[in-house]
Amino acid sequence: MASYEERARALKSAEQLQSSLQSGYPSFIKSMVRSHVYSCFWLGLPNQFCKQNLPKTVTEMVLEDENGREFEAVYIGPKKGLSGGWRAFA
Repeated sequence: MASYEERARALKSAEQLQSSLQSGYPSFIKSMVRSHVYSCFWLGLPNQFCKQNLPKTVTEMVLEDENGREFEAVYIGPKKGLSGGWRAFA
């Protein structure tokens, strides 16, 4: 379990990274819970973000981490979340 200080530090780091992204690309920040990265490897995405920016179908996409490494993942539009490939990224 992360401490309050660790969570605050992670949020600040995420906000700094987000502010450095090119403005033409939509982004969001999401706090992770254990099941996102240790068991089911499913990441539900914010509903409004999906409606505005992502297809309503199952779509392959590329996720990029803060070091520029790329990971293929599957976005499941009807469920508004990431599945296949999310584990490698996480």
